Amino acid sequence: YWLGRELFSEQVGRWSSLWWALVPSFLMFTPNPTPIYAFIGLTVIALSYKGMHNQQSKWVLLAGIVMSVGTFLHFTTLPIIFLTGLFVLGYQTVKSNDKTNILKQSIQTGLWFSLGLVSVWSVFYIISGVTVWDVFDQSLSEHLSLDRPYVPWLFLHLNDFFMFTGWTFSILAGLGLWNSVRCYQLNKTLTSSTILSFSVAITLVVMDISGTTQGESGRIWLFLSPFLLLMASEYMVRANDK
Repeated sequence: YWLGRELFSEQVGRWSSLWWALVPSFLMFTPNPTPIYAFIGLTVIALSYKGMHNQQSKWVLLAGIVMSVGTFLHFTTLPIIFLTGLFVLGYQTVKSNDKTNILKQSIQTGLWFSLGLVSVWSVFYIISGVTVWDVFDQSLSEHLSLDRPYVPWLFLHLNDFFMFTGWTFSILAGLGLWNSVRCYQLNKTLTSSTILSFSVAITLVVMDISGTTQGESGRIWLFLSPFLLLMASEYMVRANDK
């Protein structure tokens, strides 16, 4: 709700919060930890935005710590780092008051986030002597051992994700994204909500074509579903205003 209110509007925040209870994957997978990853994704983006908007590094650091907890729980949350990076770069590029120091500000934000990101894993290494790369290498070797055809799953993964998010919400989110593209073409300006929408779309495409997901994208990609609800809600609010 807070993220929708801050980046989109009060109505978008309310509608997206209400619709969350209707997302099929949330209803089906609530007994397991998967929905927690959606909360982690929203929290990381919200804290990163708050840090950049208020120019307070402590919030970005906290976002990194939350992300560190997320990766420690499961590597499923790793794409959230990519999503956050896109959002930060877009926001700093468009919203920065000092256009000459965009790269410097982006690097500073990234460093604070990275400092938080290694926090939990550093403690784990001190206690166990096992690095994050040891765990990641073992996890990846098991994960990528599944032999599945690449091209068919480009479509199957998207179908699975959209179906378990809800085709109605997914279509509305697509319409919302199209509206954002048209608004940018007309006004040549990017709002915070548009930056987030574009970041989500790019992340989804990259996740799909990377081939790293080996099925069950409706469950594994659940952390992206709340962002689709925000995009869908924005479309409906704009449609009602017209």
